[in-house]
Amino acid sequence: MGRGTDIHERKKLPGIPVEPEKEIILNVFPATVSQKVMEAIIAAGELDKTGTGIASVIELKQVAGICHLLYQPET
Repeated sequence: MGRGTDIHERKKLPGIPVEPEKEIILNVFPATVSQKVMEAIIAAGELDKTGTGIASVIELKQVAGICHLLYQPET
């Protein structure tokens, strides 16, 4: 969960500030498919509409903890 991504979203109950929660999804995949994956995320999440979310691509130089997952491209 993510919290407090927009200062205008802060709400209050009587005297208690409440920060809305957000879903955060992290995907790791080869750079060769990043454009197709981004296009699919934008379409599925309707991210071309205001206020529906954001997506970004970050290059990873190293990753640990997922060594049991092997990517095998389709042939």
